[in-house]
Amino acid sequence: MVFNFLKQNIFLGIDIGTTSIKLVELRKTKQRIELTNYGILEKYGHLERINDAIQTNSFKLLEESTALLLKQLIEKSKTKNRKTYMTLPSFSGFISIMELPKMPDKELAKAVNFQAGQYIPMPLQETTLDWQIIERTNGKIIVLLMAVPTDIVKRYVQSAELAKINLKGLELETVAIARLLGKKEKGTIALVDIGGRSTSINIMDKGTLRTSYNIDTAGGDFTQVI
Repeated sequence: MVFNFLKQNIFLGIDIGTTSIKLVELRKTKQRIELTNYGILEKYGHLERINDAIQTNSFKLLEESTALLLKQLIEKSKTKNRKTYMTLPSFSGFISIMELPKMPDKELAKAVNFQAGQYIPMPLQETTLDWQIIERTNGKIIVLLMAVPTDIVKRYVQSAELAKINLKGLELETVAIARLLGKKEKGTIALVDIGGRSTSINIMDKGTLRTSYNIDTAGGDFTQVI
C-alpha cells in the first residue's frame, strides 16, 4: 500500500473522499515533479442526506456509481493517462506502531505477520497488511503497521476496473500526507486533515508517523453551522 510512483515519468493521483473526488496529473522531470493537470468533482447532497456521500466510515463506497463519477472527472480533465495511484480514506484503515527486537531482515516479515493480530482490531484474514521500518534504535526495530479491510481494497480495485483505469497502487491518505508534509520536521507535530465528513489527526515525531485518530466532525458540520 506504499506508493512507488517516483519510478514513473507521468501518472495520475486520485483521492476518493467522502464528498468529492480529486485528480492530479504529475510529471517527473530531472529536477522536480510538476503538476500538469488537475480536476475535482464535488457532491453537495450529503449535507442533507448521508447516502448522498460517496463514502463514510459507515457507508461503503459503491463500485458502479463511483466508477461513473471517475469517468466523468477523467473526461472533464481531458487527461489521456490511465496509470493511476489512489489514496484510501484514513477512517477505512488502521495504523499502529509495533516494537520488535533486533533481528535479521529476512525474519522480520514473519515476525510482523505473526504479531500483527495483537495490533489490528479485526481478523487478519479479512485485512490487507503493509508495514515499513521507521526506526532502528537500542536493539529494537520500530515498525509502522498499516491494515485495510480487504473488502474495501476490492471495492477500489473494482471501481478502477469499471472506470477503465490502470490502478497501480493504493495508500492510506494519512501515510501520504505524513510523507509529504512532515518528512522535514525534526520535532513532534500534529497534522490535521479536515475533510467533508471526517477529520484525521496525525501525530508525527522526527519526520515519521506515530499515530492517527479520526473523528466524524468535519467540513460538512462547519458548513451547516454557517
